[in-house]
Parts: sequence; C-alpha cells; structure tokens
Amino acid sequence: MANYLYLDVYDQLKHKILAGEYKVGDMLPNEKDLSEMYEVSRQTIRAALQVLFNEGFIVRIKGKGTFIKSKAQYQLSNMASFSEIIGDQSGTPNSIIYESKEMKVATDINQKIGLPAGANCYYIERVRRNGDVNLCLEYTYINPKYVPGLIDMITPRTSLFELYEKQFKLTLSNGDYELEAINSDAKTSSKLGIPENSSILLMHANISFEQWQHCITSLAKFQNIIETIKI
Repeated sequence: MANYLYLDVYDQLKHKILAGEYKVGDMLPNEKDLSEMYEVSRQTIRAALQVLFNEGFIVRIKGKGTFIKSKAQYQLSNMASFSEIIGDQSGTPNSIIYESKEMKVATDINQKIGLPAGANCYYIERVRRNGDVNLCLEYTYINPKYVPGLIDMITPRTSLFELYEKQFKLTLSNGDYELEAINSDAKTSSKLGIPENSSILLMHANISFEQWQHCITSLAKFQNIIETIKI
C-alpha cells in the first residue's frame, strides 16, 4: 500500500486544482508544508508533484516555488492514427515499447476510462518513431473490458487504432484534447534523446468509440509540434 501513497497525494492535489481550490498562477505550499499536511514523507510529496508536473498541471520556477499552470482545450472529431500520419508522409512508423501490462493507476485515470477505483487497466508506454527518429513519448491507459487481450498484441509495428478497428470491430468517434507547451523532464529527455528542459508539446487525449464513451486516455509528449493535431 505504501507504494501508492504518492498516488493518493496526487489525486487529492489534482482534485483541488480541478475544483478551483488552487487556481492558475497560485503557488503550492512547499514540500515541507505538504508533507506535514498529508502526513507523508517529502519523498512521497516529490513523487506526487512529479506526476502533476508530467501531466502539465504545475510548473517549477527556480528560487520561487511551484505554481499552477493553465491548459488549452480542444475537441476533434477527424482523427487519424500516428501510423496513418507517418505513412501518409512516406515515413516508417514504429515504436520502442517500454511497458505493456495490466496495472493499478490513479483514481482519476480510472474515472476517465470508465473503471471503478482500484480496478486494473491496460497501460502502454512507448516512444513513437519515424524510422530511427524519436517523435513522441506516449502513455496510454485503456479499459480492458472493450479490448480483452490487447496488451499481448503490442509490437514495435502495432497501430492501436488498427487493432481497435480491425481486431475488436470498434469505431473511433471523437476525442477531447488538452495541449500545452512545457519543458521536458529528465525521464522524457532520456527516452526521446533530447536535452533536458527542451521545449516540447504535451497532449492529453480522452478517446471515445461509437459503441462506448471515454474508454481510452493518453498522455503524449512531442518533441516536434505537429502541424495538424491528430493521434
């Protein structure tokens, strides 16, 4: 249970941000105060804050503190897969797969994909590439109910959209997106092969099928801004 303490803190802080208790531009309490507030170690607080940072909710300003950030929101109905976009440009879409497994995640992610708190979801972490060029680091969370066994089908050449449509006979309908320019952290920079603190585009996407609503949520970090925003 202790391994998930940081997710509990993350959930509570994110709830306060989304509920408006912490507004854009507000400075969060420091690590010491947060550790006392939530009765956890400062290491746990750092882990929770890192998730908020990775998802674009906060920004750290050296010598000043940690502040709440704003996000741009979009709704798109004309979606294409990463593989289709790269293929249309005569490229060679492929992925480096870091993880493909069933796991527990934060409560708010389960809510986005229609799962009760504590239920396992499918989790896929991969770097999407064109040939040997890294383009984005992608984290995808999927409700297993609609795509049983999908994580066993993931290969470096897999298009999730193709699996959804051909293997599981699902039709993608629309997506809600949040876009934000951020600086890359150490983990992202290492996996994309770019300098730390590089400017990248963060995209949150919540995807629905015609048959089912809000079954997939993903987080993608692009090192190049794509002219037409698709996933």
